[in-house]
Amino acid sequence: MQQDDAATWLVGQTEDALSIEDDDLDRHDCMLPLVHLIEKAAVLFQASHSSTDAQMPEWMKRMHTAVESSQAPRNVRLFLVKAVLHVERRHAEREATVQQHAQSPGWSQVSPCCQTAASRLLHGVQ
Repeated sequence: MQQDDAATWLVGQTEDALSIEDDDLDRHDCMLPLVHLIEKAAVLFQASHSSTDAQMPEWMKRMHTAVESSQAPRNVRLFLVKAVLHVERRHAEREATVQQHAQSPGWSQVSPCCQTAASRLLHGVQ
């Protein structure tokens, strides 16, 4: 991804919203961009990381280390954990949407190619 593409992607993501719990962490200006960044990193590095590999990708290992470290400020660790929880919740919501569409009456009549494209759109995969 070129720098212009990255900037466009980040700007385009600002219209999205989190299902917030109305706390200071969720209202922080950096929460939504961080959630988007984690989601994008997961998609970008998924292809380079084998699904059969039990190891976490390097970026995820580093985030995990930061969350576990007692040297990292508590508010930073809480912020990172909260962002990861949002990513997980959003992923589960997208999966539920895909399942709903897959069970709809007309879905089986849609070509497999279109089903794959629709699924990728719902998952935010380019």
